[in-house]
Amino acid sequence: MARPLEPTFTPAQQEELRRLASDDHLVMQDAKGAEPMRTSEPDQLRWLLNAEPIVLAHSHSTTPPSYRTHAASPPLVSLEPDAALKKIGYAWQHIHAVIGPFIMDEAPAKRLAPRLDAFYRAYKPLMEAYQYSLFNAEQVLHEDICQDIDRLLKEGFDQYQQAVRSPEMKRAIKHHQVNHNRNRLSMLRYLDALFEAYPSLYVLHLDLGYSVYSPRAAIRATYPRLRKDLKTLFYARHANPMWKDDLVGHIWKIEDAPERRFHAHLLLFYDGTTTDHHREDAEQLKNRWIEEITHQEGALYERKGDPASVLVPENTGYLVSRDDQEAIDHLKTYLTYLIRVSQLFGQETHRKAHVFAKGHAPRRPTTHTE
Repeated sequence: MARPLEPTFTPAQQEELRRLASDDHLVMQDAKGAEPMRTSEPDQLRWLLNAEPIVLAHSHSTTPPSYRTHAASPPLVSLEPDAALKKIGYAWQHIHAVIGPFIMDEAPAKRLAPRLDAFYRAYKPLMEAYQYSLFNAEQVLHEDICQDIDRLLKEGFDQYQQAVRSPEMKRAIKHHQVNHNRNRLSMLRYLDALFEAYPSLYVLHLDLGYSVYSPRAAIRATYPRLRKDLKTLFYARHANPMWKDDLVGHIWKIEDAPERRFHAHLLLFYDGTTTDHHREDAEQLKNRWIEEITHQEGALYERKGDPASVLVPENTGYLVSRDDQEAIDHLKTYLTYLIRVSQLFGQETHRKAHVFAKGHAPRRPTTHTE
């Protein structure tokens, strides 16, 4: 007997992701000022988290889901889906709510995890044709149409079962999991190395994106634009006096979101002994991002609300000591969250696109003796 397929997340990891998907509002700061806003990002994450175990359980099914018919006005009938069909309908609709609005020419703007993608594509013909009839008790249809529904149900079930058991799928899931685990461990080891090299770090976290209230900025909020602007901001640091010699490390992670589109989390790590030199950095970098680099199309975002979910505040700096294990754990939890979100969906970019990067392992500071 084949070994059962494994879940993407443990129950504890799922709960942690839900907790960190804050429902509190964002504050967007663009060239016109600061304005509170809400997005569907927390909902989308929860929808995929809820769908993932349903999709996994369905891969263990041995028969297609089904439904019962109830006579209406002959030859019309209404349909009552069984529990399994209700669940996969619920999962498919939530996945569609995440990627559906972005689909153009059959290519989603978000890349789903392999198993979610196989499930979504397998049941797409059925759901696009008959989801209203299947899940609306007041809807009636001609009884002959049930033959087409039966065909699409079986085809979707067979296609999904074949896909999740194929060698290609097994390789894709393993690659997907290994890649994210490697990124997570690499990032955590990098953070450990920074604290081994420096007694304290001044941590500055910037959430960089584009104004949602500018149609031009929204259209131009693409991966190539963001990578170009990040390069202008960050990689020209040696020629810009704003970047101090005590910048000892960095991490950036690019994300896609329905309202904000492409944006980047940038964490800068400075030698903690020079904290006083960086009190104004967040404001200076904000102005440079908005005014100089994006030509007033840029914006910075900041979460407001429950400290339990806002572990690493945006657009501000704070000092973290090597001995402050709670603060270090918060950093690690938040960075792990950023990586794990990408295990559900990522961005549809070219194959060699980079959505995550970190600095080189630090060299230990030289200790001078008299």
